[in-house]
Amino acid sequence: MALKKINPTKTTSWRALEKHFAEAKHFQLPKLFQTNKQRAKEFAVTFEELHFDFSNNLINEETLHLLVNFAEEVDVKDAIEKYFSGAPINETEGRSVLHTALRSSSEEAVFVAGKDVKPKIKQP
Repeated sequence: MALKKINPTKTTSWRALEKHFAEAKHFQLPKLFQTNKQRAKEFAVTFEELHFDFSNNLINEETLHLLVNFAEEVDVKDAIEKYFSGAPINETEGRSVLHTALRSSSEEAVFVAGKDVKPKIKQP
């Protein structure tokens, strides 16, 4: 269940992002705020206690649209699902990557092939 072999630089959405970059590199942050009075609100996301404000980046609505298209074209959702489900996506070693289990501070189990791997990882 390896990750899909997609060269991101060969995708249609990559070419669209390159074209957009040629325009976006001329963006000026004060002007972006002047033309969109709701920018601080529209370019921010709050999740529980975390607030992500990316309004001070040289992006616009088109940038976000193109990035979402890119993520869909290279199937980032599939890669994330495989990563978090414990699928064997480390092709070199033929195993799960297990970064989530290694960095987890919760007591929640992390299953790979139906077995909780956290007790084995936490052994001294």
